[in-house]
Amino acid sequence: MEREISFRTEQGLYYSYYKHLTNAESLSQGILELEKDNLTEHLNTINIWQRFNIYQELALAAVYKVRKFSLRLSILHSKVYSTSKASLRSFDAYSP
Repeated sequence: MEREISFRTEQGLYYSYYKHLTNAESLSQGILELEKDNLTEHLNTINIWQRFNIYQELALAAVYKVRKFSLRLSILHSKVYSTSKASLRSFDAYSP
């Protein structure tokens, strides 16, 4: 919250779009939601993609989502590998 407050006018606006894209369930859902934005202008629903140049925020959000996904996969892989390795060790210890 402090980061958003410290940004000035346009910086905060663009950061809010980036944050919206990263917090969305999927990147495509975030893109669709920004096509029908009713928070930026009071009483108007606007298409953010036509109104502002936020393709940099989209690219950064995509990198963030891919990185977050790859970290989850590497953690899952390390847990599965260590579990498999431990079970193999215990199996070898008891085999005749």
